[in-house]
Amino acid sequence: MNERMLSRRELAERLGVSMDTVDRMVARRELRVHRVGKAPRFLWSEIVQDTAEQPVSMAAALRRA
Repeated sequence: MNERMLSRRELAERLGVSMDTVDRMVARRELRVHRVGKAPRFLWSEIVQDTAEQPVSMAAALRRA
């Protein structure tokens, strides 16, 4: 798969949340994160898959994206 990895900022924009919220979700292990050096990166396909099993609030955030 040649999917482009998203930065924290790009993911926050797609989800319609702040970068702090993305950081909290990573800390709570609600999002899968990949490290490129020290920088966190995200695959949108994994976010969609993982959040499908999350509470309604995350599903609503994805619908806005």
